Amino acid sequence: MSRIRRFFIRFEILGVSVLLLATFVMLLALMIGHNRRWDLTQEKIYSLSRQTVKILKSMQGSPLEILAFYPTKDENKTDIDVFLKEAAIIQGNLKYRFYDPQKQPALTRELGVKDIYTILFRYKGREERIVLPDEEDFATALVRLIHPREIELCSVTGHGEAEVEDVSEKGLSRLTEALRDRNLKVRSILLAAEGIPSSCSVVLVPGPQKNWTRDELELIRKFYVKGKGVLFLIDPTDKQSSLVFDDFLQSFGVKISSNVIVDKMSRAVGGDFLVPFVNHYNPEHPLTRNFQEPTFFPVTRTVDPLEGALNNVSAVAFSGSNSWAESNLSLLEQGEAVFEVESDTPGPLSVAVALTPADAGQKGRMVVVGDSDFLSNAYLDLSANRAFALESLDWLANDDRKVIIDNTRGSFVPFTLTDSQQFWLFSSAVVILPAFFLVAGAIGILWRHTRS
Repeated sequence: MSRIRRFFIRFEILGVSVLLLATFVMLLALMIGHNRRWDLTQEKIYSLSRQTVKILKSMQGSPLEILAFYPTKDENKTDIDVFLKEAAIIQGNLKYRFYDPQKQPALTRELGVKDIYTILFRYKGREERIVLPDEEDFATALVRLIHPREIELCSVTGHGEAEVEDVSEKGLSRLTEALRDRNLKVRSILLAAEGIPSSCSVVLVPGPQKNWTRDELELIRKFYVKGKGVLFLIDPTDKQSSLVFDDFLQSFGVKISSNVIVDKMSRAVGGDFLVPFVNHYNPEHPLTRNFQEPTFFPVTRTVDPLEGALNNVSAVAFSGSNSWAESNLSLLEQGEAVFEVESDTPGPLSVAVALTPADAGQKGRMVVVGDSDFLSNAYLDLSANRAFALESLDWLANDDRKVIIDNTRGSFVPFTLTDSQQFWLFSSAVVILPAFFLVAGAIGILWRHTRS
């Protein structure tokens, strides 16, 4: 082989190498400048949902800032980082930053962040924040930023009810923080002194320990028929102590019983037999239609629609089939409760009822729960108690700014070959491909011999 020919061969190899390197650099630059990924699954399970994409596109004209408080070395951070990158591609003006709460405590305190996995949104001078988010929470927070509303929760006090600013285990300060994070206003009201202010959207009655006057209950009735929301939390008591509430709620088609639900199944999930395990919900009612997470209601009574009540009164949450309603409260206090067919009612048992006025022209909403402790600081973060409370308050306030994601799940679809397809697959793998390479090799060898 001549020197000139060897030179051209080396030059050709060098030129090809340079060309491949240039191609690689161009592709790398293209990938960095256009941060894209492709979801090749048929169901698009690794892509943002169409609802989230639509919301993000509607916000393209203004900056969206997201502050995410996650530990530096946490697998959840990786997941949300991928999610936010995808969102930033769609929105265009989305900027996000991660902060480690332990490494930046001053900023964490300054912004009032009290939980890890908190995400703070800022858009057009407004803020929203969520904790342990999924895509539904993320999209819902964006909708709340786009469509702000003035919602005020008024919590009744003066009869031994739990207090919204109380930080003890019995208080409601954790619930108050969660509501204020969603830009809801929260205040206490004294019915006898000030009535119900016109600014109130929802009235909360968190476990009264004393009977109310008829005038106070009439204020609640008028508030309800005006189209507002009422959340009644009535703890188990003896018949005489809750007589005024019995009569009042019966006028709306709701029955509260003087019993306590006992659930031995709660022990199996690490609870107490007086804290019933609730994981059955009414799939037909808008309050619980999309709710599936288990909740716990410490020391709760049964709450049912009255027999013959109209369909505007619906039971929405139920204890399990292993529970029963114990009517002998004195025996229960001694820890000797045993199911008795004659006096006790077997589960499933209703622990919460939702209702609207029987008159179609009225728009009020009411939820009655046989327990108030599930909202307290001690139990709010137990399982899905917080989520149930927020869902209830959203429904009562007629707040429809809730995004329901169409959760498409990958499904196993077996691929079955027909007899003809099996024949051609076998022939291709065993006969055609080997024959092709055999013939190609033979032709190559003959060509080389001919050249030489």
